[in-house]
Amino acid sequence: MASFKEIASYDVNLTCDCAEWLETEDNGTLACATYQLDKETQTRLGELRLYRFEENLSRDSGNNCDKAKLSLLAATDSSGVFDIKFSSLKRKMLASATADGKCNIYTISSDIDPTLEAKGLQLTNKDSNAYSLSLDWNDRRGPQENTKVVVSRSDGYVSVVQIREEDLEISEDFLAHKYPYMDAGAEVWISAFDCWNGDIIYTGSDDAKLKMWDLKCGTSKPVFVNSTSHQAGVCSMQCSIHRENILVTGSYDNIIRIWDKRNLTKSLCSQTDAGGGVWRLKFHPQIDKHNLLLAACMRNGFRIYDIADRFGQTKDLDTEIGASVGSEEHNKCIGSFNNGFPKGGWETLGYGVDWITKGFSTSVESSDTYYIAGASFYDHTLRLFEWEWQKGA
Repeated sequence: MASFKEIASYDVNLTCDCAEWLETEDNGTLACATYQLDKETQTRLGELRLYRFEENLSRDSGNNCDKAKLSLLAATDSSGVFDIKFSSLKRKMLASATADGKCNIYTISSDIDPTLEAKGLQLTNKDSNAYSLSLDWNDRRGPQENTKVVVSRSDGYVSVVQIREEDLEISEDFLAHKYPYMDAGAEVWISAFDCWNGDIIYTGSDDAKLKMWDLKCGTSKPVFVNSTSHQAGVCSMQCSIHRENILVTGSYDNIIRIWDKRNLTKSLCSQTDAGGGVWRLKFHPQIDKHNLLLAACMRNGFRIYDIADRFGQTKDLDTEIGASVGSEEHNKCIGSFNNGFPKGGWETLGYGVDWITKGFSTSVESSDTYYIAGASFYDHTLRLFEWEWQKGA
């Protein structure tokens, strides 16, 4: 297993929990967001930052810190930010879920000297203490008739927000999760559109339940509930944009689970202990690397898993998926960073993470080199990593 090599780090002043990459015509843009509670005023502070990723093409210098760097482009204050996502198609739009119960849509004015222009939509009653916790766009694989964002909240509710040129509008707002035997909503830590079907939404909650919703059938009840597989809150998930029937979830029980969406009663084959709560999961966006899964594992830092290296050899990936996903042989950690701490002991917490898909990349026989961005919480640091995959090692 190859460790991440940290090549740059940046103090972002407030505790750092989000990192999101957007590939552009030049080297690309990295967004970073923060969330911090001011204990004296009980105010939840935050900031959204945009960085330009710049690779140093003079790679023979021998100085790791010269390989790449981030240059600050723009910053704007915010309520504490729990999640951010770029629209995959509307390249200059960034959504944020914030501690004041809002969904904010930022338009990036230009690539050269950008400013962040925001439209905000209050999803909760202003007297409510509920936070917006996570969000996802419905356009990850292609254009939709209506561009939407799903937003989950700490009061158990989920909102579907329609993005229009002139405004934002709530098209659905429903109680998705509540604690059993209590008249209280359970924190919906994560929500995601099925990127292959814009009417399907998945939600995961502090009640340890995974639910599937079909907007065409209404939101009075889910079309499927798994209440037995996760042993703690479900806090991360993502659908693969390259494999139609694959969904991955992460939990506070430290386990990464890979699912066939056609049968959500039981995860595929063996489960993977990530050594820490699995706060974020990101499939590699390129089809030839679709088997690489990046994870932010809180007290165990950042990790990369090769979830199915047989994918590239199968003719019908969906029919053979049960044989190729989740086994000891094909579901292994192949890269990690936890700053030298023992398993589960990294107190600063790895929260936000993303692939950087622009810049140096080689495919020389058995070696590939990647860049990765990671947001570590308590040391308020945005980190830039280089990772070399030694295939077959």
